Parts: sequence; C-alpha cells; structure tokens
Amino acid sequence: MFNHIAFFSSLSIVPLISILFVTMIINIPSFEKPVKYNSEKTIILVDASSYLYRAYYSIRPLHTPEGEAVQAVFGFCRMFKKLIDKFNPVYCALVWDSKGETTRHELFPAYKATRQAPPSDLFTQKERIMQFADTIGCLQVSRTGIEADDLMYSIAKEQVAQGYTVLLVTSDKDMGQTITDHILVYDPTKDVIYDRAKFQEKMGVPVERLPFYFALLGDASDNIPGVHGIGKKGAEELANQFASLDEMYAHVNLIAKPRTRAALEEQRANAYLSRDLFLLQYHPSQITLENLTFDKKNWARALPFFQELRFKSLVEEIGAISSTAEDKKLYWQKTYSFSLITTREQLEALCADLKNYKAFAIDTETNGLDAMQSDLVGISVCMQDGKAYYIPCGHRTDTPQLSLQEIRDVMGPLLESPDYKKYLHNAKFDQKVLGAHGINLAGVVHDTWLAAALVAKDGQRAGLKYVSLQYFGEDMFTYDEMVKKNTYKDFSYVPVEDALYYAAADAHQTYKLVSVLQNLLTHEHMDQLYRDIEMPICEILYHMECEGIICDVAVLQRLREVVTRDIAQIEQEIQAQAGFLLPINLNSPKQVQDLLFNILKLPPQKKSEKGEYSTDQSVLAELGRLHVVPRLIMKHRELSKLKNTYIDALPQYINPKTGRIHTTYNQGSVATGRLASIDLTLIVS
Repeated sequence: MFNHIAFFSSLSIVPLISILFVTMIINIPSFEKPVKYNSEKTIILVDASSYLYRAYYSIRPLHTPEGEAVQAVFGFCRMFKKLIDKFNPVYCALVWDSKGETTRHELFPAYKATRQAPPSDLFTQKERIMQFADTIGCLQVSRTGIEADDLMYSIAKEQVAQGYTVLLVTSDKDMGQTITDHILVYDPTKDVIYDRAKFQEKMGVPVERLPFYFALLGDASDNIPGVHGIGKKGAEELANQFASLDEMYAHVNLIAKPRTRAALEEQRANAYLSRDLFLLQYHPSQITLENLTFDKKNWARALPFFQELRFKSLVEEIGAISSTAEDKKLYWQKTYSFSLITTREQLEALCADLKNYKAFAIDTETNGLDAMQSDLVGISVCMQDGKAYYIPCGHRTDTPQLSLQEIRDVMGPLLESPDYKKYLHNAKFDQKVLGAHGINLAGVVHDTWLAAALVAKDGQRAGLKYVSLQYFGEDMFTYDEMVKKNTYKDFSYVPVEDALYYAAADAHQTYKLVSVLQNLLTHEHMDQLYRDIEMPICEILYHMECEGIICDVAVLQRLREVVTRDIAQIEQEIQAQAGFLLPINLNSPKQVQDLLFNILKLPPQKKSEKGEYSTDQSVLAELGRLHVVPRLIMKHRELSKLKNTYIDALPQYINPKTGRIHTTYNQGSVATGRLASIDLTLIVS
C-alpha cells in the first residue's frame, strides 16, 4: 500500500500571510520559446530520494548542539523552499525509493549491486525530512519493492488522463522517457525544464528511443550492462538509424561496422535485458488529486522544526514574513514579567532582592559601540527565570529616570562586590562601560558569549540574539528594529517603554543561558577549560583593554614624512624607467598591466579570475628577475600598505580621554586558539 500522509490542521504558532493562488506564467530562460506553466493545472512530483542524496553531499557536515547530523535536512529544506518559490505549487508530492530489493532485482539480481552502502546517518536524516514534510502538509509516497521513478511515472500517467500536466522534478536521465506533451521534466541542478525538443537536443536521440539508446549504452551507476564495446556516440548513431531495438536486430546486417555488428549479435540478451531494466513500470497508485493538494502557506508551520534544529536562516525567513515588531512585543509581554525601575525606592528594593539571590545577570545599554567613550543609557538585571528589570538613566525622553549618580550610590557597592556572582554576555564590553562610569564590576563568573563560542559547531555564532533563537526558539528584538527602523540617532532616543523589552530580554536570556551552556560544556568536556583557562584569561584581557596601548604620534609623524618621501622617489624612478611624461597611478591594476606588458614588454605570467593578466605579488617577484620596475612596484606596495594601514590609521584610534589605543581582544573567534585584535564594532554587533 502507498503511504498517504494526512494534512496537518492549522497551527497558531505564528501569524501567516494569506496567499492567493492564481494561474502563473513562468518564462524559463533555458527555452527559446517560454513554457507556459499553469500552477492550478500542474502537479509537481519530486524525486525525494535524489533530493536527499544531493542535499547530503552538497553541504559540509552540520550538527545541532546535541550532536545530531542535519546537513541533509537543511539542504533538503532549502532546495524544497526554492522549488516552492519558483513554481508556487497547488498540487505536490515527495516520492521516495523503498528499502531493499525492487521488481528489477527479479529480472537481474545484480541490479545496482555496484553501489556503495549509504552513510550511516543518511536514513536518520531522512526520517527528519519526512517529519518536516508531514509538518508542512506535503504528501509523501512510497511503496515496498517499487522505485521512486516508477511511482512518479505511474502517478503522472494517471493524472494526465484526468487532464492535468505533470512536472517531474529529478536529475535522473531515466525519466526522460516519460516526457510527452503533458509530462515535463525539471532538472533542479541545471534549472532547466525539458520538453521533447529540449531533451532530444540534450541527449541526441528522440525521447521515444531512450530505452533503445540505454539498452545499448547501459548504465554503470545502476549496474545495467548494455552492450560492451558500444559507447555514447555509437549508441546515439544506432538510435537515430533505427526506430527500436527490435528493428535494429531485424536489420542488423545493415550496420556498417563489423565490430559493432559482432558485439550486438554476441550480446543480444544483454541488450534486451538492459532495455527491460531501463523501461519504467506502471503500478496503479490509488493517488487522488485531493491527496496531492498542497498549500504554500503551510511552510510557516515548520518554524518550531527549524528552531529545534537551529536552522537560523530558515527561521529568519519565516520571521520576516510572520513576526513583526508588534508580534515580538506581544510575545515578551505575555511570556515574561519585565519591569522598569525609575525611582530610588524601587532600585533599593531591587538591590535587596539581588543580594538575597546572590547571583544575577546584568547587561548595559549605551549610545554607541565604543565601550570606553559611549554614554550609559541603562542597565538591565535578571536573577530568576521569568522576571527581569530595566533601569534607564540616559534616555533622551521625558520619562522619569534615575540619575547615574543614584545608580552609583545604590547599586554600585553591589556591582563592585565579588561576593555576588554576575553573569554577562560578552562581559568585557559591559565591564568597560561600567568602568568608564565609575563602577568597577567584580564577581564575573560566567560569560555566556564565551561559553557559547566554545560549544559552537561549524557555522554557528555566539551572539545573544542568535543563541536565544538557537537554544530557546525565542526571537529577540534587534538593534535595527529598535533604532534604525525608527530613524533614531542612537539607543538613547528609544522611548523607555519600548527599550524595556529590548534591554530586559538581554539580561533575561543571559540568565537562562547559564545553565544550558554549563550543561553543554560538561557534555563536551570543556567545563574545566572554560572555568580554569578561558574565564581567567577573559578577566586579564579586560584589564589589558582598559590599560590600552601607548602610541607615540610624534614618531608616527616622522615615519610618515620618511615613507611619503620614499614613495614619491619610487614613483619618479618608475616613471623614468618607463619613459612616461605623466605620472602613472600604481594603484590602478590596468595601468600597471599596461606598464608591465605593453610598455616594458615583459612576459605575462598568468591571468586573474577576471581574465586579465595578473600583477599580484608572485607575478611581480618573477618579473623582478628580468627588470627593475617590478621590484620597485613591490617596494611601493609595501610602503603604501605600511603608510595607509598603520602610520596614517593608528592615530585615529587614540582615545582622547586616555591618550591610548584600546582594542578588543577576541578570544573566541580564531580556530587556532590565538587572540584576534578587532574593531569593537565587530564583536558587539
């Protein structure tokens, strides 16, 4: 029996956008004449097994934080989404191969015997894909002992008889034999739809003669023998000379080449066996048009599935359709209790509670990304799951707020005491912000950014918004939603009532992450590394960043004068060597090409990706053996980089308050374990 997958009832996970299905005309660029495609009269059948293998091998290995392999699942979902967006199907099904032997093994026991065993995790990922298909209400079809190709052919034949067109989504060349005026084949790897003419152009033989063609050629991937000694060209010639295998053998004496004729006569049985193995088989499917109905709106039902497997891009795509800023605000209002602290009495009561809990998460909001020069706009704290608080102090609104001095007086001693444990996400940033405003934060025992970076798999990030979605499926407000979309200059212009749900969520999610990440660190045997090495190093780096780096501007100025003079001298010497009346722009690749290969007649070494003659370092080094100008160009590039990257740039990074350069040492982004000195904006954004 076929497995008919029931459609799921509507879920109220996220708001959905209504989609009106209408007749579509899609112009396929691969055709000289566009193919008319009516979505309401077309049934799309997908070779799901082919999709599975393609997805598995086309993406590098991906794993969830729990270690589950999911690259095939992600690739399959991405490919299917692309297909839906392209064709807007009203009727659709995924067709699967069955396990074990098929009807063709009865004809030829060695059928597909040369294929390697599939990877061990392939079928566990297939189960996940089937779960995904169930979720979005897409029919899945399989039948024991019957291959997907035969099932697709059978369903297509039945639906064409009902007046529908069928589009078979597959890269399998075998399916070309199904093509008629009402059955087309779409190859997703080439993004081409094949009708009779297009497929004949590709294969060199008419669609009707494909079984004859492959009877001669065989198929190594399926272990179909064919006729040994006849290759692609020979099979094509014979398939164009004769209408069928029977006609060829009836007139085998007309074949001019003796070797070909002998091979055909000796391997007649193989030829007929190969044809029978290649021919598609019809099996009544019992699939109705109602079974095939598909609603594109159901894609949003996959949101929890994508969240569970940490498919951020797919989650974000659904969010872009269904999750507005108002939706997010309503979610956080209904789910958690976030409160504003705007009076000294409220702050004193909050600090008393914090002391009782003895551990809490803290986060700061500022009006910029430079931790040591930005103004403090507010502080958020959380000491239990479900509740968080925001203390505004620098918003440019009329809402009552505490002063920075009141926060220092009431909350300062608590923040500066090592007796109370603090949890932060990217601790060094908040430590520097508070330090710049007279509060020396102590007692930092967890940095959830650092912990998340340690347990992250390939392709995963450690930003708070990302890990909140990854571990909790909770979509936080972004800075763009709060500031840029409202055309505010910076966060200090955000109304306090709106800032509450952005800021309090930062502390709340940080608090929730501590236990989750601690368990993952233990599971990955990295808890000791995190506790005894990474966290102490983080504190040392914080002090290094605060201390800063001395930069002697006077020395840089003298260097600038020397280097500028040397660069000018090199340019003059190159101009003299080339015999130019006007200076050459050595920063222009085209002018350098012209100089080297047209003026100086030096031999080109290689071409760049754009097809032009390369003037990279290796080329200049080679040409430098033949002429002085390439050596001068290398020296010019070296001095120009030194001047632009360091001599001119470094003074711009000097903090006017301290007279030093304060970089950020990122200990979680370099695979080798080294520190990366980065612009602050890169780690905060």
